[in-house]
Amino acid sequence: SQLRARGVFAPGDTGSSQALELRAVKRRLLRRIGFLQRAGRTTRQLRAAGRARNLILITSTRPGEGKTFAAVNLAISLATEERVPVTLIDADVLRPRVRSYFDLPPTGGLVGRILDPTTAIGDIAWRAEGLPLTVIGEGRRLDSATDLFASAAAQRFFSAISACRPDGVVIIDAPPILAATETIALARHADEICFVVEADETPQASISAALDELLELNPNVSLL
Repeated sequence: SQLRARGVFAPGDTGSSQALELRAVKRRLLRRIGFLQRAGRTTRQLRAAGRARNLILITSTRPGEGKTFAAVNLAISLATEERVPVTLIDADVLRPRVRSYFDLPPTGGLVGRILDPTTAIGDIAWRAEGLPLTVIGEGRRLDSATDLFASAAAQRFFSAISACRPDGVVIIDAPPILAATETIALARHADEICFVVEADETPQASISAALDELLELNPNVSLL
């Protein structure tokens, strides 16, 4: 009820316009990462096939365009309707909002796990009851996490979290690309980027500038 009050998709909302729009977005994203081709395989078969293309980065041009709202909605919709295992990670270290949707306390989170790879992922993650949904908060606040996210330790973390979900997806809520440099580092790890644009509000020149930066690093970009 708390999530529904914030406009987030909830079980039982299957006939709403929001549910229909989310299904269209999910189908496109799952098709682009090759998820549908992996359907029906066992976890062992998926791991034997090598690294899955399952890291989806959500970003925008500037703050306030709805990227976290989109990330939370996609995560819950995938977990409830498709029963797809989802790991939702808050990588917006300066403006974290994912935990607030679920009323979760702070933990070592993403930053803590990258800084200390000996930390078990289970120690920084929250798992939903009755849903294949895991949430990882941002962790320790840093003035800039760009170097950290560009490090080999970060690469190993994202590879590990991807391997944990060979039959699912990992959704990373990243900072707005023109407001922080962390997203440039994170984009190198992602398999697909979902770029959120606030309709009739975001200037076209800003969108073009942000996309130019993203496409130099990762050509797999979809606009929402």
